[in-house]
Amino acid sequence: MSDADRVRLAYAEEDSYGVLSATTGQELRFTSESLRQDTTVVTSKEIRDDRQITDVIRTSIRAMGDLGFELSYGTLDDFFQAALFASAWSSVVDVAAESTSVGNGDGIYTAAAGTPFSSMAANQWVKITGASNAANNGYFKITAVGGSGASITTTNSSSVTEGPVALTYKMGPQIVNGTTFNHYTLERGYSDIASTYALFSGMTVDTLSLEIPSDNIITGSLGFAGKDEDSTTSTVFSTAITDANTNEVMNSIDNVAEALENAASISITQLNFALANGLRGKPQIANLGPVGYGAGKCNVTGVLQQYFATATLMDKYLDQTESSLSVRVTDDAGNAYILDWPRIKYGTGQRVAGGEETDIIADLTWRAYRHATEGITMRIARFAAA
Repeated sequence: MSDADRVRLAYAEEDSYGVLSATTGQELRFTSESLRQDTTVVTSKEIRDDRQITDVIRTSIRAMGDLGFELSYGTLDDFFQAALFASAWSSVVDVAAESTSVGNGDGIYTAAAGTPFSSMAANQWVKITGASNAANNGYFKITAVGGSGASITTTNSSSVTEGPVALTYKMGPQIVNGTTFNHYTLERGYSDIASTYALFSGMTVDTLSLEIPSDNIITGSLGFAGKDEDSTTSTVFSTAITDANTNEVMNSIDNVAEALENAASISITQLNFALANGLRGKPQIANLGPVGYGAGKCNVTGVLQQYFATATLMDKYLDQTESSLSVRVTDDAGNAYILDWPRIKYGTGQRVAGGEETDIIADLTWRAYRHATEGITMRIARFAAA
């Protein structure tokens, strides 16, 4: 008998749908999984005088299942990319010890000479450090790059006149929703049963969800759709399986650094989001299992809750006013993710008295959709600790 605590999951990206040439796998950190093959069978409709079924016929198969996780930095970046159908994470841009003047309240950072910001881009997030005035340090979105890279304008509306002073800038890698399919082979190894593995091929991320509660671990789930499942007696990763990282698990008390609604800081009691890609299998005569998957729209919805103290968000719901939402989580080592939805609308909202001796909670659902100028629905940026 096998125990769940002796299971190891590993994966590698495929060359094409269902085709793997990689011999090195990456170990996965997870809390639960339901990876399996789903089979459709039909029974023969032949009529017999003894009332028995003549045959049972398999007509289709597909691999599927969910992977539960606790959020830790760098653990699931490949699958975040797959969930957004992003082609790749963008490159890091570092500008070190640059003599800079900071504008008052306008978020403009201007180099004393040259064009050091020429590799930076509007709508990406940048981490700025080194300023004597704390208001000039932090994570901000770049709204414009001026003078061919002589300056950047950011969302830092609290900036204070300073400089010239040596500042350091890091524009972290980011991914945005796109149209690129990423396929993976996942392997489940039963460490307490010799030579026993389950192999899942053609696995694509159909859904991604994340829950930031008021007083617990930040958790999430990945939903996969794929080709098929096989039993094997040896690992497909014949060279090695790279151990998972040991970065800390993030929680909603110590690691939620900042939540912004319409670029202004807000207090929240819960924030969830769910992304669905609407994958559909493509059956074909003479092929058992889908020959590939088609994708639907990038559908992102969420829930935001806060103690009711002002009607600002409720009025946005009542008036169907568009807004934006982002949240930054940072572990104790300084590794950070920024989840960014630049254009949202609230779909439902309530602020009811649910019973005696309870708090009034502003409870809203929201939907992200394409931003008119950024051209995206969702962005994830990451910043490795210095």
